[in-house]
Amino acid sequence: MQTGKTNLGPEGCAEVDHALSFAQDRMWFLDRLEGGRSTAYVATPMWRVHGPLDRERLEFALSRLVARHQSLRMRFVEREGTPRVLVADRLDARIDWRDAATAAEVETEAAAEAGEPFDLTTGPLFRVVVWRLSDTEHVLLAAMHHIVSDGWSISLFVRDLGALYDGDTLPELSLPYTEFADWQRRELGGDGVAGELGYWRERLSGLPVLE
Repeated sequence: MQTGKTNLGPEGCAEVDHALSFAQDRMWFLDRLEGGRSTAYVATPMWRVHGPLDRERLEFALSRLVARHQSLRMRFVEREGTPRVLVADRLDARIDWRDAATAAEVETEAAAEAGEPFDLTTGPLFRVVVWRLSDTEHVLLAAMHHIVSDGWSISLFVRDLGALYDGDTLPELSLPYTEFADWQRRELGGDGVAGELGYWRERLSGLPVLE
C-alpha cells in the first residue's frame, strides 16, 4: 500500500495522497510537457434530456455521484519530483445552469467548454453544464479530464447519475481506484514487470525490425 499522509486541501477538507496508476502517470507527464494548457485530453460528451428536469434532484444526484467515485474528487501534485494524487474526502459539486434559445447556441458554448483546459493541481477535474431549451428539453454536458476518466468511466457516470436521479440505491464499490493503482504498482512494478518484459523479449527475439 502506497498511501501517504492526510492533509487539508484548498477548501479545508481532508485529503489523502496516493500513488498514481500507470495511465495517470502518463497523463500527468503529458500535461506537464504541454504546460498544463492542453485540451487534447478533455472529453466533453453531451446528452439531450427529454421531459421535465428537476434541478434540485439532479444537483443532489451529482453530489451523491461525486461522493461515490473518488476519481471525481482527485487532484494532482508533485512532491520531491514524484507525482501524487490527492483525494478529498468531500467535494462540493455544482452544475452550471444556462438558458439557450437554440441548439446552435448550445453547440457554440459546448465548443467553448471543450476548449477550456483543466488545472490538474487544483481540480475539480470535471464540470457539468446543463442548457435549458424549454421546460421539457435540456442538453447536459459532462466535461472531464482523461486523467480521471475514460470512455468506460463516462458510460458509468451517465448510468450512475441517472440511477441516483431516479432515487435508486447503488451497491458499494468493491475496489476504489486508488487501491487498484496500489495493486498495479505492486504487481507490475520492479521485478514483476522485468519478468514480463524478459518473457516477451525472448519470444520476439530474431524477428526483423519493423519500419
